[in-house]
Amino acid sequence: MQDNQESPDAEQGDIFGSNRVGYASGPFIEEKHRVTGLYEELKTLELEKHIADLSMYGYTIVPPEKIMPAGYITELRDAVLKVSEKRSGVTPDQETGKTHVGSQHPLGQFMRKVLFEDPVFEPLITHPIILGLVSYLTGYNTLLSLSDAMVKGPGGAMLPIHNDNGDKTTAVYPDKPQSATVNLLLSDYEEGCGSIAFLPGSHNFRREPTPAELQDAIPEMAPVYAPAGSAIIWNSNTWHMALPRENPGLRVTLLYLFCRGHLQTQSSFRDSVTDDILARNPPRFAQLMHKYGVLPFGKEDIDVEKAKAGSKRYSLFDCHPLWKDFYQLE
Repeated sequence: MQDNQESPDAEQGDIFGSNRVGYASGPFIEEKHRVTGLYEELKTLELEKHIADLSMYGYTIVPPEKIMPAGYITELRDAVLKVSEKRSGVTPDQETGKTHVGSQHPLGQFMRKVLFEDPVFEPLITHPIILGLVSYLTGYNTLLSLSDAMVKGPGGAMLPIHNDNGDKTTAVYPDKPQSATVNLLLSDYEEGCGSIAFLPGSHNFRREPTPAELQDAIPEMAPVYAPAGSAIIWNSNTWHMALPRENPGLRVTLLYLFCRGHLQTQSSFRDSVTDDILARNPPRFAQLMHKYGVLPFGKEDIDVEKAKAGSKRYSLFDCHPLWKDFYQLE
């Protein structure tokens, strides 16, 4: 490397590009980090198959043994059910599901912004595999847009075919996904459970389903059957639906949406995340909360120091201690 060229570390925080060599555009730097940094870490985590799935099918299913310890699945499920009771005033009936029968919402009891309800949820935000595959789809500067939970009982309506792009008026979506969705299964997804179903390859259509497709493409949808602890990750353009639950009991799921850094998040986290929460989590947690975001503007221009902090890059392995232990990263 010549003396006048910038190393990857030197490129960080160069907000206006004044210190870059002539060819080092923003896209060049992003792809350089994606190829030489992110991909190497994804290979270390043995995620090549899941990258292929995302490319070909538009979604991937990561098994529980790659995602988390068995005990943590139980902790998360218990925490979601506590939030359910807190918000509804009703203790969930896990055995029969009678407390959640025939919900008007196709996803059951749909609880928004659960991240700050219990510290047990926090480690998931910097989970190396989840964040790695999300970053593969939506870039390093991805932001947490949603942190929700769903408790679904028997009966209720089917959630029609849709995508998670959020743009209902643009005829053709951008080539690269603008957001990525994660479902973390806290109960077994099996036949009759009311699982999610995908149309493999539909992310390549880059558009909304037509009225005819909404009705006639249902037989083409592939339901997901996977054990509790699995993570389903998909491109926001991928068509999917949710089937009604036929079995007794409850389907319990955590839902996350991440969006590219130039988009507005659906939930605001930077205004409600506390200093204590930031202090007990890795540095990228604050970036994902959009804590260093310079928009929207007030009366002042860009806060350069804040922008520098927001543009600093961290390894996927700069994660919560839970994952350092689980993946034996130290």
